[in-house]
Amino acid sequence: FDFSPFLFPVAAVRESDVEGLVGESVRLPCEVDKATCGLFHSIKWYKENDRVFIFSEMAEVKRPEGSLLESYSKSIRA
Repeated sequence: FDFSPFLFPVAAVRESDVEGLVGESVRLPCEVDKATCGLFHSIKWYKENDRVFIFSEMAEVKRPEGSLLESYSKSIRA
């Protein structure tokens, strides 16, 4: 079976360590050079091995997941 129609290029990204204190806000950095990388489907942030946020302009998705879900909901209500 030819899998080539299902393969997409994957761009290397720079990892960043983000630290914060409980109850404080933090920013999750993400630099995308569209001129070099071209179009992309989605960006995902991980805390250790758990995905905590997904962003996709194409799919119109911007949502927390996993351990960030509850704290994100609280910040929206505040």
